[in-house]
Amino acid sequence: MAERTSIVLLATVIGALMVGTHSASAQQQSGDDCAPYARAIEPKDGAASALPDRLLGDSPALRCLLRLIKDLRPHNLNGQLDSTNLSRFISATSAVRILMANADRKDTEAQGSNAQNSYLVSFIKQFHQFDSLEVIEALAYGLRQDNSDARSNSLAILGNVIDNRFACIIFDHLYDTQGIDDRARANLLAVVSVIAPWAYAENFDNICRWIETAGNKIDRERLPQTARIIDNLSSRLYTQTDQTNQSAWLPESARACYEPYKPRNSSVIYQKRRFYDVKCKKR
Repeated sequence: MAERTSIVLLATVIGALMVGTHSASAQQQSGDDCAPYARAIEPKDGAASALPDRLLGDSPALRCLLRLIKDLRPHNLNGQLDSTNLSRFISATSAVRILMANADRKDTEAQGSNAQNSYLVSFIKQFHQFDSLEVIEALAYGLRQDNSDARSNSLAILGNVIDNRFACIIFDHLYDTQGIDDRARANLLAVVSVIAPWAYAENFDNICRWIETAGNKIDRERLPQTARIIDNLSSRLYTQTDQTNQSAWLPESARACYEPYKPRNSSVIYQKRRFYDVKCKKR
């Protein structure tokens, strides 16, 4: 029951609300090969900057961009980025999107390349080499940003790279009922939908728990699009059987949600005890 790589560009989404506080360039050291990327994402005339092609073509591009995104994750109570860090975040995530789009374009030009030789699959594997709880946390906050570029960039990236390792971060944000709006919830649910068909036992149960405790309370008449996303999430979850990933615990190498991550909401539970089985029936 090997983990499947998610290559799903999500087409139908809504928006959100996000943020951060400290300078991404502050931690760059002299002689660091990421220093040019930190300089390149500095805002110009109060607007987000576009990275030059020469930097996007260099080998450290993805590693450096993810490091910068990680350093932009919020640390204040309301999770809002100030205008400078918002511009940095948009610049860095836009650059990652370009790298991803370039890989997808190469696959289209190759016409008929199988998944094993896919440029996009290679991009996702490289992303996973450099990602972390902090990177995914920053992108999850991006789904909540009150800026369409930050939201769409975060959703396009997470929709392709999210996997079982860091799903707890998305669940944690979903339970933040005081701090997210309807658009943010829809964005987060769209990302959870990517994981659902191959969620391992812990993540399967956390999805079921959210649907039961929060999803079923959504006002479907007021939020028809969110209702459709929840229905799609349920349908994708229910493609699992007794023989698929939901019947297995997360591999040891994929247990960042056990430790060191500490959920803010007590409903996000990671332990070797099942709460649900297929079709979200309690055990």
